[in-house]
Amino acid sequence: MKISIFTSGTTGDQKIVTHDETDFYKPAQFLCNKWELTSKDIILNPFPSWTVAHWAFCHFPAQLSGCEIININFEPLKFWKQVEEIRPTILTMAIRTMDTMIRHGKPNLSFLRNLSTGSAPVTKHQMNMMKNTGAKNVWNIYGSTECIPPVMMTQTDQFDFKDTPYYLEYSNTLIVDGYDTDDIFKNNQCLGRESTNETWKS
Repeated sequence: MKISIFTSGTTGDQKIVTHDETDFYKPAQFLCNKWELTSKDIILNPFPSWTVAHWAFCHFPAQLSGCEIININFEPLKFWKQVEEIRPTILTMAIRTMDTMIRHGKPNLSFLRNLSTGSAPVTKHQMNMMKNTGAKNVWNIYGSTECIPPVMMTQTDQFDFKDTPYYLEYSNTLIVDGYDTDDIFKNNQCLGRESTNETWKS
């Protein structure tokens, strides 16, 4: 099966990227292992199917683990009520959405085993804000539509370049399995697209 999804457009116009479904299996298995997914888990999916997040954080992890996936239409004013009613064990949201929703809703997410975020650089303050929700594990995930996430994931604001399902290189920007992400890292933190002059290979 071919899956065509849109990029977020953070670096310009949105574009369509097409992946074979088998492209998702390696990163999805990596995610299942990190999250320790079982068939008893419930993934709450607030993402539309035209996004990489729908497939990478919800569909394929549920398929590989045999757990339940509940797809919802994300409505900010109703969201925390839906989360409380469903009581999922797994929830992923883009960091800007997560930041806004937590600051305005102050949810108790103690029933969550894994609360994950990404889509832009995540600060230490934002990681602490997520931890204050009561979720048992909080994850910062790095990836992109072009190189299916998770490329890396951490429970801090710093990534371990050796803990990845991909081959990584660094030559002023991060290169994932030959694809140049244009993302800059310094001291293992994603800075987005700033400029430095550093080179290495994993």
